[in-house]
Amino acid sequence: MDKLLPKTALKDWLEWASTRYHLLGPVEAEDGSRSFAAVSADRLPALDNRRQCASPKEAVLPSCETLFTFDPGDGQPRLVPPGGEFAPTLMVGMKPCDVRSLEVLDRVFLDGRFQDPYYAGRRKSLVTVAYVCESKRWSCFCSSVGDPIEWSLAADVALTDVGEAYVATANTPAGEELLGCPAFRDVSADELATRDIVWNALRERAEPFDPEKVAAGVDWEEPAWDAIAEKCIGCGVCSFLCPTCTCFDIQDETIAGGKVERYRVRDTCQFCDFTKMGHGHNPRPSRRERVRQRISHKFKYIVHQCGICGCVGCGRCVELCPVNADLRGVLSEIVSGNGCESVSA
Repeated sequence: MDKLLPKTALKDWLEWASTRYHLLGPVEAEDGSRSFAAVSADRLPALDNRRQCASPKEAVLPSCETLFTFDPGDGQPRLVPPGGEFAPTLMVGMKPCDVRSLEVLDRVFLDGRFQDPYYAGRRKSLVTVAYVCESKRWSCFCSSVGDPIEWSLAADVALTDVGEAYVATANTPAGEELLGCPAFRDVSADELATRDIVWNALRERAEPFDPEKVAAGVDWEEPAWDAIAEKCIGCGVCSFLCPTCTCFDIQDETIAGGKVERYRVRDTCQFCDFTKMGHGHNPRPSRRERVRQRISHKFKYIVHQCGICGCVGCGRCVELCPVNADLRGVLSEIVSGNGCESVSA
């Protein structure tokens, strides 16, 4: 189902939707940074080509969350769940890569054998609205790891900017319900043609590597690992901002009344103690092993385990790395087998 939403009617649509959902969208802070936060008819989401620094992962996989609390009681100990229900949430303005990142997380946390109940609760309450980029940022390489338009159509609704309005494409029953708002009107053939021009431009592949060749080329003794490790400072920003990284740690903390809170906190395989065992052995003692694990997992291991590439080409790791390590160069070298020339670019 395709409809047209005049930009002047965005406020009316969000006001209508707010009676059904808690609304989230990209919001710009005073310092110019942008992240997903509560939006409303009075605080509209920023719908444009700029990608927010933080990914939407926080909405389904918080950086820190309580799993349960142990209450010793008066001789009758019990486990207390965190409580609360997951409110129906509408996330507006997700980039195609961010929509795809939810599919990657689904494969990890909602697979057929084991389901993470905390992730599942939030995910089932989430309705998504994608915003199709008009062009790629300098750091993006989404079309090298998939089809960003196909990813957009995995959202409940996909919005495409066609000038004074958005063409809205509903892809699920929840999306069709959203397009039932009176703010939408019928779309013309010319407006659909303009949308298709935007879609085709985004699909064009201009990046220098093929993810299937990367998966085939990733090798345990790949010489690029040494070059990356020499440059990397192990800060972990690439992992913490990555929309698909899933590493976490489980810790216990004693709180008031002798109770013990067990919580899950985000972690990264790039930290030296991530794989350190209780008796002191660490199978990944140096950065070489840790960067090898990160790249091999995203482009090879998870493909074999879950049938999906673990990178969505959002470019956050490229744009925000403090030492300018460009993953695209690393991948190109792996494919070409030329060693590590572009790693230090």
